[in-house]
Amino acid sequence: MRKRRRRRMGNENKVIRRFFRREADELTVHDRAFSPHLRVVAYHIFASMLEHYDIGVVEVANFDDYSQDYISVQWSACAVGFEENRQYITTGYAMVEHRAFDNLRFVAAVITEDGAAVLRLIFRSEDIEYLEPLLEWLEELEKQNHPLQGKLFSLTKSRLDFLPDQKIDRDDVIMSAEILDEVERNFAFLDDPQSYPAPLRHRAILLAGQPGVGKTMIAKWLSGRYSCTGLWVTPGALWEIGPSAVFDLARSLKPSLLILEDLDVAAGDRKGNQPLGDLLGQMDGFIDLEDVAIIATTNCPEVIDEALDPKKRPGRFHRMFKVGTPTAEERRRMLRLVLSGSTVISEMPPESLEQLVGGTEKQTGAQLTELIRNIEIRLLWGRSKEEEVDVASVVDELILDQVKTQGGFGFAACGAAS
Repeated sequence: MRKRRRRRMGNENKVIRRFFRREADELTVHDRAFSPHLRVVAYHIFASMLEHYDIGVVEVANFDDYSQDYISVQWSACAVGFEENRQYITTGYAMVEHRAFDNLRFVAAVITEDGAAVLRLIFRSEDIEYLEPLLEWLEELEKQNHPLQGKLFSLTKSRLDFLPDQKIDRDDVIMSAEILDEVERNFAFLDDPQSYPAPLRHRAILLAGQPGVGKTMIAKWLSGRYSCTGLWVTPGALWEIGPSAVFDLARSLKPSLLILEDLDVAAGDRKGNQPLGDLLGQMDGFIDLEDVAIIATTNCPEVIDEALDPKKRPGRFHRMFKVGTPTAEERRRMLRLVLSGSTVISEMPPESLEQLVGGTEKQTGAQLTELIRNIEIRLLWGRSKEEEVDVASVVDELILDQVKTQGGFGFAACGAAS
């Protein structure tokens, strides 16, 4: 890798000397780094710049494979949406003239190395006065044509993945109507940001509750509910990329919905927790978050730092809602919803459905779904053995099993053994 880098830099210097008729120490270099998650943004900016009507391209070269007679660039297919790809130059240099800046001549480059990308600008030192205007021009170009704008994607510790559109209606989110009303009311500015005063164009909500009660389902519904960019961020990504980079991305793609999953993992104990300090700084009200909505989930609200508790320190998170286990009527609706998508259970006898509703008190939506899956597995297993099985008898067996195991699907408190 070092040998290849030295060769590229040597070839870069050769072409720069030919283009500028200067030595490298007479030039100014400006680099902007992009993490592996966001390298497609660097490729897109580079491509948009070369395609702009103000730019005249003199020559394009890849200095990893340079000769006087043959100039090439490295191309790759990159994801720009769910099941959507585009060909980009991923390593290449362009010698260009900018007509809007007195035909300024400079070298623009995109370089991919170790999975990350760098967008590089090289000037003659006497043209340094054009650097700031050019950076502002590139920033505006990025805003107008950002490859992630309006997309739904997830950031994990090591990658960015585009997600399909979430086709979830409010009726599919079965829980307290009061919580859904409050969430929708707080994020209504995403429908038409310009009709709201600036102080009301940012809201942050924390959803707390045991695993499986539907916190993530609310986030999925919201990400499909509004016509905005959706960013799903795992705790690993928050640690690896850093809150500053994540929030900067949300701001650059506004209006945006920033979804922080399992916040307790990244915002717990302060000791040695650098991301927590960065997160507090991003949400303290001094950094602009206009047109950015934030929804965070946690299984363990008691371990989250007090500075994020809206009751003790309002402003970072504006509201916190505790999502509980479903009521009997909500369990009935959930079971019917899951059964409506089953290809194994053609019909659930009403008395069996009521048995399930009555025998699943304090169980979560995820546990109810797993219960139906168990019924399906037992039915298919019995049929494969040519046994006479029906839904009612399988439900009777499962209810009996749960009585024997004192509830079956238990929930352990945070830090306790399950």
